[in-house]
Amino acid sequence: EYAIAKYTHQPLRHHNPLLSSTDHHGLPPTTNPRDYLDFVLLKREEILNKSRENTVPSYLTMDAIYYSQLDNLGLAGFDTTATATDWSVIFLVNNPEVQEKLYKELKNVCGDEQPSLADRNRLPYVQAVIHESLRRMPVAPMIGRMSAKATRA
Repeated sequence: EYAIAKYTHQPLRHHNPLLSSTDHHGLPPTTNPRDYLDFVLLKREEILNKSRENTVPSYLTMDAIYYSQLDNLGLAGFDTTATATDWSVIFLVNNPEVQEKLYKELKNVCGDEQPSLADRNRLPYVQAVIHESLRRMPVAPMIGRMSAKATRA
């Protein structure tokens, strides 16, 4: 097995037993998935539990999930995530008042814990900063659009 295969199989091996654990809110991943892989594995479990033949569609086999992880790790998401993070940090460095307000909201809502998806609705300023960073410097290629008909100015 290649080193990259060992690395990408590792999250799959560790996620299945962790699905019964809880986050800092005491919620299991079934109500508060920690990441994309939790969503995929929970959906796989749900389909397996409903299946009379104890089978899942081909796109939810462990091999398919493994290759999807490999694709996500190596091809998709890396550059866009890194670029979005870079631009967000530059935005925050150039706007210390935004950085301070962001820090205060995170501290007030999450304390010393890592924020989770369950905190999202209680972090409106964090969401606004993320959206503003992406609006100012979109990481995906621009898609030109035109109106199908004339509009008033």
